[in-house]
Amino acid sequence: MEEKNRLTEDEVKALLAEEKETGGVFKKGSQSMVSPPPAAPSHQIKTIQFAQVSPTGVSQASDIGLLSNVVGIASGQLGSTKMSFREVLEMQAGDIVELNRLAGEDIDLLINDKSVAKGTVILTDEDKLGIRITELVT
Repeated sequence: MEEKNRLTEDEVKALLAEEKETGGVFKKGSQSMVSPPPAAPSHQIKTIQFAQVSPTGVSQASDIGLLSNVVGIASGQLGSTKMSFREVLEMQAGDIVELNRLAGEDIDLLINDKSVAKGTVILTDEDKLGIRITELVT
């Protein structure tokens, strides 16, 4: 082994003594071998000012006009009942499911599953079922 790359016992003792004195920061000559911690990045916080907003004078009639071309699904609901999944699986052709409404009672007109009116079931001129509106739901 080469002796010139090795520290002598005195050099090792001197380094250990320096480490004790400096708290683990070794010095090379007069300069520290440990770099100082990086400076914390500076952030600037800015306040944002929003312009004042005032309501416009749009009338309700023109708001409704915006909806005039919107299409919804209309359906008539005769009634409803609660059934277990077992009852549904056991159903057969010819079975009768009793609903919560009486015969002749008004049914609900639904638009997109929301009740909007009540009415009676009629047969139209084209032999199709229809609903004659008797009451609007608000």
